[in-house]
Amino acid sequence: MWITGIELKNIRGFKELPRTDFSQGINILIGPNNSGKSTILYSIFFLQRPNILNTRDTTLGTNDGEIHLYFQGRHRDIIALNPSYEYFHLTLNNLTRGIKLKEGQIYGMPQIPEIEPNNLIYPYLSKRKTAGFIEQINEQNVNSVTGTFSNLYNKIDRLINPEFESGNRQYIRA
Repeated sequence: MWITGIELKNIRGFKELPRTDFSQGINILIGPNNSGKSTILYSIFFLQRPNILNTRDTTLGTNDGEIHLYFQGRHRDIIALNPSYEYFHLTLNNLTRGIKLKEGQIYGMPQIPEIEPNNLIYPYLSKRKTAGFIEQINEQNVNSVTGTFSNLYNKIDRLINPEFESGNRQYIRA
């Protein structure tokens, strides 16, 4: 599954962000500090970690906010996805999370896990510095999805290990 586009209404500094499409390759967000780059990433990350945004993240003077994340494909933890779904509908007034059908009905949605390989996004946002590193290398630390570099040793160990075939091949090629 990949996120193809985003629309925001009353989320942080965005009174309204009309649908903005993403490429299937790499997307780069460029802008000065406080221009909304992290807000876009947090809005996607909200699928995976619902407590990353809350009602305090609505635009000042408003009572609710909406995030629409358009997508293609399937995610194994959201089994029911099919072509009749139009987008993920997320609101910050009552923290509704659901998948909206093209006909308008919204269905509930389970949380996407924060464990590789089933996670949707690996967030390295503004808090990129870590107070320390987890030096013990094990499967739990390798697959852990955090917003810091604390498990960097584990991620590097996996890449240099030939048993992790696809990642190792990409690492060797790079």
